[in-house]
Amino acid sequence: MWVITLANPGAHHRHTFCKQCITQALETAQSCPIDRQPLSSEDIRSAPKIVASLVDELLVACPRGCGVDVERGCLQGHLKGDCDLEEIKCLCGETVTRREKRSVIETEQSDSSEDEHECIHEWRSCTSCGSKYQRLHLKVTLLIRHH
Repeated sequence: MWVITLANPGAHHRHTFCKQCITQALETAQSCPIDRQPLSSEDIRSAPKIVASLVDELLVACPRGCGVDVERGCLQGHLKGDCDLEEIKCLCGETVTRREKRSVIETEQSDSSEDEHECIHEWRSCTSCGSKYQRLHLKVTLLIRHH
């Protein structure tokens, strides 16, 4: 996400957009989305660093809906390593979210760090009743069977 400043020749003002927004707008019309003045790709310039820095400090909500607000400049780092709703590969190759994996580990409350490196789709037997359950669905199974 870059910040772009539009500088129309002869204009006394500048408009600032993120690159994605202005690119999308120019696909629809060759005019500025604010004042509708003619605009071409040659009019687009990088914004001053101070403007880009200020915009990067703005808080934005995670687009995946994990509930976290993060500085715009840190959003890509959040999406690639911190977001609970980031899809990751389980050891078995299936896709899970970080939240699902963490939930399994927290539900099992195991002292062993080995469980963190095992497949969360694995089937196990309940020590209380002997029923089979999948680690990913343990919390639901416990609520149904033991209450």
